Amino acid sequence: MSATEREYVRRINLVIEYIEENLSQEISLDILAKKAFFSAFHFHRIFSACLGESPADYVRRARLERAANRLIHNHYESMTEIAFSSGFSSSSLFSRLFKQHFGMAPQAWRKNGNTNSKKNKMNSKNRKASPVLFRYSYKGSNKYLERRRKMLKNVKVEVKTLPEIKVAYVLHMNGYEDGEGIKNAYEKICAWAGPRGFMSAGTRLIGISPDNPDVTPKNKCRHYACIEVVEDVKSEGEVGVRKISAGTYAIGHFEGKDDIFKKAYEYMYGLWLPENGYQPENCPAFEQYTMSPQDHPRGYFVFDLCVPIKPL
Repeated sequence: MSATEREYVRRINLVIEYIEENLSQEISLDILAKKAFFSAFHFHRIFSACLGESPADYVRRARLERAANRLIHNHYESMTEIAFSSGFSSSSLFSRLFKQHFGMAPQAWRKNGNTNSKKNKMNSKNRKASPVLFRYSYKGSNKYLERRRKMLKNVKVEVKTLPEIKVAYVLHMNGYEDGEGIKNAYEKICAWAGPRGFMSAGTRLIGISPDNPDVTPKNKCRHYACIEVVEDVKSEGEVGVRKISAGTYAIGHFEGKDDIFKKAYEYMYGLWLPENGYQPENCPAFEQYTMSPQDHPRGYFVFDLCVPIKPL
């Protein structure tokens, strides 16, 4: 990758971070262009070429996906509250765009999840639709999640207050099923960190997977391959810098093959949170890796899934 290409990647990453942090606010093309240090005209073309969708389409999709997740997780918020907190100017506009995007009204989504949604049918083409992820479910009410409970019956979960964590990252945007691509992202961030003295026995590798694959198209799900940094570093090329919010986290310890990540998120969001009186905070969970498959005798991933929480 040339120096120019690395600079383009760095600037697009800055825009993605800004959008993620300001979905509830007005986001104009001019603001995004300034964040990327491009003119508005050129920025639109560059962003669309890099991500395959226009800035407006990206922002709209991100807002709708945030709202879809909040409808599932936050049962005590009204439709109007979710609409405004997701950046929509009115509940009627939100309802119209939501139905257009997901193929069902927000009320139906909250009641039934995405089982019959247009997006789920598209993602499930040529295969049987999988059960809905990340839905609240109590004992005995969901056989699928009950199987998860039995499979993960020995999982230990602790509630801890964590400080803010500063990380450098390489962003992978081709979905969670692209294992080789995600592995490549970690190789890149480690290759960047090594010569700068950030790699040591105590260095933490962290993954942030902010998108719900039952909401976001599978090939657009993002994964931030991160390494903790303690010094004041700046983004350069493919390597960006972001912060993980301080706060209260439910931390579950998991070990397993590739499918353990899906099982872990289902267990924490679908079982542990509702059964222990918590709901997720409005920021992404993160995975803290304690052992790589290469070092595990059975080739398992070993990690702590840290979910930001608040009382119901």
